[in-house]
Amino acid sequence: MPELWPEVLKLTRAIEDESSRLYMLQEMPEHLPEALWTEALELVSAIKDEYSRSYILYAMVEYLPQSLWPEVLELTRSIKDESSQSDVLSEIAECLPEVLWLTQFKISTIALWRYSRF
Repeated sequence: MPELWPEVLKLTRAIEDESSRLYMLQEMPEHLPEALWTEALELVSAIKDEYSRSYILYAMVEYLPQSLWPEVLELTRSIKDESSQSDVLSEIAECLPEVLWLTQFKISTIALWRYSRF
């Protein structure tokens, strides 16, 4: 019932316990209507813990509407933990539309360069 999704997102946003909110977000991607993905990504970007944010992004990538790829790439860039960031990037690489592949390649190259300097 697509008409219930706005209320589901509203209730998810109201959950104070971050691990409970993560659980809800984890269950959404496969069923979430395209019109509500931007709001769902706002919930993801509000997650303070980088590992948790990367985990949810990883789970969402497969179902992501093509119009939101640039936003997800930005969210991925914001992850400072290189291991978490590379996990998301590897999932992105598998699902990325060909048009955006070069952007992802550039991000991956920079991440690898940063990692190899240490």
